[in-house]
Amino acid sequence: MERFEELREKAVQKIKVADHMLTITFPMIKDPRMLPAILEDIFLGMSYAMQSILSFEATYKRIPIYENSYRGRMLAFTSYCMDRLKIDAEAVATIREIRHLLLLHQKSPTEFVRNNTFIICGTDFSTAQITEGSIKNYLKKAKDFVHAASFIVKKEKIA
Repeated sequence: MERFEELREKAVQKIKVADHMLTITFPMIKDPRMLPAILEDIFLGMSYAMQSILSFEATYKRIPIYENSYRGRMLAFTSYCMDRLKIDAEAVATIREIRHLLLLHQKSPTEFVRNNTFIICGTDFSTAQITEGSIKNYLKKAKDFVHAASFIVKKEKIA
C-alpha cells in the first residue's frame, strides 16, 4: 500500500472516531471536558487527509519537496494543491482554526465548564469556547474535506 493510501485510511479512521465520540459517547456522558479530545481527532483526520494529498502529489512528482512540519505542509498545500485541485479554502481555514484552539488548550493555565461549554482561558486573559454545536460544524467540514481528499487520491490514481 502506498503512503498516501495509508494516510487516507488514517484520516477516515480519525473522522469515524470523532463522529462516534460526538454522536454516541458524548450524549451518554454529557461532559464538555470531552470536547477537546473530539476536536483533536477532527484535526488529525483533516491533517492526515492533507498529508495524503501532498504525498500523492509528491509521489507523482507534481509538487517539489517540502518541509515535513505543520508549517511546511500547510505552505506546500496552499501553494501547490489548493488551486490546481480546486479545494475549498474553507477547509484550510478550518484546519488553522482548530489548530489554534488546540494550541490554546495546550498552553492554557485555566479551563472550566459552564453551561455545557468548555471555556479555555489564555495567558493574556483571552477566552475561547468549544461547544457541541461548534464541534458538529467542524466535523461536517472535516468529513467533506476527507471525502474530497479520498476522491482526489482514488480518481487520480485510476486515471
